[in-house]
Amino acid sequence: MVQGWRVADVLARAVDGDRVAGQSCFLVVVTSRQLNVCNGEHLKRLFGDNVYDDILPESRFGRPSEQQFRVLPPKNIFFISVEEFEHLSGCLIEKEVELLPLLSSASDAQKDFASSAFQFDQLLGKHTKKWWVPPIQVSARDRVERELVQFFEHR
Repeated sequence: MVQGWRVADVLARAVDGDRVAGQSCFLVVVTSRQLNVCNGEHLKRLFGDNVYDDILPESRFGRPSEQQFRVLPPKNIFFISVEEFEHLSGCLIEKEVELLPLLSSASDAQKDFASSAFQFDQLLGKHTKKWWVPPIQVSARDRVERELVQFFEHR
């Protein structure tokens, strides 16, 4: 998130700040496992409004500036697992979703507790008929299944 806010700050300085601040910037943080925290607003609900006050003390980043919050608000920061990233990639490949409208609607859904979600897949699932599985994962699964069948046939 700190890197995202730093990039947002650079963008706001490099380009007309008002124009950038009026745009919706998004950050997708891909995690190794499901965190059950969908976005930055959800993080605030769980840990309190002060969660961003000293987010990375070792870097002396401190609290994001008001401009950084305007350009990249917590509601536009999403935490998705590797598996959810694969699901999102599949939906994009199959043209079931467009990224910016999806992120925008997901951000809006997270404003209100009643429409919010713990996981990004809960928001993405409304747009797909079937989760896409990457070819490398299918190949690995098929190989493991073959090896298991061979192992148990010889027992």
